[in-house]
Amino acid sequence: MKDLHILVIGAGIAGLALGRLLGRGLGLYSIHRSRLSEILFQGLEPHTSFNASVRGLREDARGVHAEFSDGTSESYDLVIGADGSYSRTRRLLAPDARLRYSGYTCWRFMIASGQHDKPVEMWGRGQRIGIVPLNEGETYVFLLVNARPAAEDLNTFEPARMKQAFAYFRGIAPEILGRLENARVRVHNDLFDLPTPVLGSRRILLAGDAAHAATPNMGQGAGLAIEDAWVLSQTIDLADGIEDIQTVYGNRRSARVKRIVKMSHNLGRVAHWESHAATWLRNRLLALIPDSVNTRHMESLLLNF
Repeated sequence: MKDLHILVIGAGIAGLALGRLLGRGLGLYSIHRSRLSEILFQGLEPHTSFNASVRGLREDARGVHAEFSDGTSESYDLVIGADGSYSRTRRLLAPDARLRYSGYTCWRFMIASGQHDKPVEMWGRGQRIGIVPLNEGETYVFLLVNARPAAEDLNTFEPARMKQAFAYFRGIAPEILGRLENARVRVHNDLFDLPTPVLGSRRILLAGDAAHAATPNMGQGAGLAIEDAWVLSQTIDLADGIEDIQTVYGNRRSARVKRIVKMSHNLGRVAHWESHAATWLRNRLLALIPDSVNTRHMESLLLNF
């Protein structure tokens, strides 16, 4: 469909695209969120508006009337909500949809890169450490631990306390933890997902975390959002009418996003087992899986959408 008047409601980019080269020519590279934002903003149309949020959406047979926080309003043929896990668009469209707490909380840091830094994720007993060297002379570090939601005492989880709490991790973990004192960025978030995706209605569609927030265990949040944008672009271009867009978009995305949200949730549960017996068995079984099996799984996950 051509000449549609479309509103895209966005949110800040809240993650890192990371990984390593994978077979079949697919390249995955680590990149800082500020650099990713810069690249994406360069491709935006000049009429993009910032610092205004949607306060109300009213849909009828002719379009969607949107009211903004700055007091303005306008009507659109189509509205796309891409405003993150805590999407206001989703709350307006599906007020009963609820995020699900993962059971664990996460701290993220940026530290100066060290000579021996390498990408690795370590699983412990109800805890994880992730280390991702970036291309700007910095290393991204994330720490996760089982916790009750909104635990106030964890908001002040300082580097010395973290070093003690994660002291049983080996390899490069102790050296990385020792560098947290000089961390440039310190962010703490409880982690949630959306167990039942909400892809939208006839003229109000959702994309990215607004539609299907997933835990970051598979690193697929940003990837799914990019897939959504690609599928939506194709669907809008080829649709014969507005009524076709939501149906085709839902048919193409529903099964895949449900699968990945579920897989990521289940992976997080296994990663955060706490008993010594369960974690010993988990680690032994994981060690027996050939690299070729992991590679085939990742290729299937990333290429079949």
